[in-house]
Amino acid sequence: MEFLNQVEVLPSLKREFLSLYKVNIKLIHLFTLTTETNIPKTIKTHRTIFIEAEDNVKVQVDFPIEEQDNLTCEWLTSEAINKLAQNNLLNLDPKHPIIALQTIDNSITLDYWLSCSGRSLSVLKEGTVLKPFYGDNAYKLENQKISLDYFHNIKLIGAGGFSKVYLGN
Repeated sequence: MEFLNQVEVLPSLKREFLSLYKVNIKLIHLFTLTTETNIPKTIKTHRTIFIEAEDNVKVQVDFPIEEQDNLTCEWLTSEAINKLAQNNLLNLDPKHPIIALQTIDNSITLDYWLSCSGRSLSVLKEGTVLKPFYGDNAYKLENQKISLDYFHNIKLIGAGGFSKVYLGN
């Protein structure tokens, strides 16, 4: 800054240089603040998923991040059942077994993903909270015809002269 006083410079150039200098100093300061806070302290090697029991008690399930493509939703469901049983939070009603896991905010796409037993766990984010989805043996298929009672109607998609089309789960 002192050199500007020693060299003869046009006043408009001097003002422009000073304003650019101040902007650059602010940007450098802002950059150092953001980079210092964004540096990870530790590299996470495990992903944590929470299973919420009926009493709003959460059980933690951990799995290695590098195994998320190999582990399936069926594995997560069985692991959740084991963790709930270890903590005496499992509902052992044989008429209503746990058949899958679902999100607590009823995300339809993620709930569908979790209901497919062979799908990987790669779509689950760190800290996702899931809850058990209980089946009903009254709807168990044993040479029966499937009816509308087997589905939860979510939304009416369209209606025609002879039928209605629903999005169901």
